[in-house]
Amino acid sequence: MVNTRQKSILEAVIREFVQTAEPVSSRCLVDKYHFPFSPATVRNDFLVLDEGGYLEQPHTSAGRIPTDRGYRFFVDAYLRDVRGVRKPQNDFTALRKARDAEQFLRIAAKQIAALSDGLVFASFPESELFFASGLARVFDEPEFDDLSLRTRFAELVDELDTIMEKIFAPSDFTTPRAFIGNENPIKEARAYSMIVASFETPYREESIVSIIGPKRMDYSRNISLLRELQELL
Repeated sequence: MVNTRQKSILEAVIREFVQTAEPVSSRCLVDKYHFPFSPATVRNDFLVLDEGGYLEQPHTSAGRIPTDRGYRFFVDAYLRDVRGVRKPQNDFTALRKARDAEQFLRIAAKQIAALSDGLVFASFPESELFFASGLARVFDEPEFDDLSLRTRFAELVDELDTIMEKIFAPSDFTTPRAFIGNENPIKEARAYSMIVASFETPYREESIVSIIGPKRMDYSRNISLLRELQELL
């Protein structure tokens, strides 16, 4: 079981790693997040979180990075916390300029990509209408300094529209769902994370939008973004 202090440490590690893409040290957490306990206490809790499968140490002298299980704990806790009324945070007025379904989907893909810093796929599955946006932005992430990973991701992008049509149904995503690493039903996407949501648009009832990127993506921002768009539509 994760106690309150360990939960706060895990959340801080994830938030810091999302920002920096670097292993997080106990000293960094105490200094930057103003925890009322010592680095030694943080290190002890690191060990507990390691044993629970929430954190891992890339190499002996490094700090910690989240595991898939750590991200899942964080996402589930966030989804519990955001229930209730939320104030709008994003401007979707550009969607009102759309003259038809195709333009609506194109604008939605570009706008969500700009706000999420992820690769966005937007589709009307029944009509096979599909748009993608944000690939260049995703490739700016440090994970894609690895050329082989970049190549595999590009290959996934080429096939993702066909794969998603076979696996995902809009009725499954009336609230956003996050697939983290190996949770992803798309085998080729298990090195990444994906958040999927469905929408009722002014043009067609069944549409799906997904945000895909490194497991280090900002889950809280991206889930809130899709929930807000769902409520708007």
